[in-house]
Amino acid sequence: LEKAVSGLYLDRLLAQVAAARSLEGPRSLAAMAQADRVRGADTASVARSLVRRSAMIVAALTVSVIELRHRLSPVSVVRVAAEGGLFWSRFGGDWLYFETASQTMAALLSASGLGHVQVAIGAAANATLVGAARAVLTAK
Repeated sequence: LEKAVSGLYLDRLLAQVAAARSLEGPRSLAAMAQADRVRGADTASVARSLVRRSAMIVAALTVSVIELRHRLSPVSVVRVAAEGGLFWSRFGGDWLYFETASQTMAALLSASGLGHVQVAIGAAANATLVGAARAVLTAK
């Protein structure tokens, strides 16, 4: 799963697709996010598709956790701590990852009868490490 959502692996996928199709332009998502204009519209299109796919997978996983949590004890607000450059990068002026993840979560929550649950996504340094530490320290 990490290979489908991690920026490191998405860069590798982008490079492979671009090379196989002889596409011009940057071979990394970070380079594309930082560029005002990307040379090679096809490469930019592939990159945006990879970013969207990753965000949709992360959103689906997050909604699955929300559904499980809601079954155990109903919730109306969920706060998500997100880290990583990919989540907070702009692509062509858009917060592509953040917006795709947010919209996908809202659609999936609505489809599962949890449209009333509000999801607040915020940036947090070391969110993965802190979350893992909390899980270990609070395990019974």
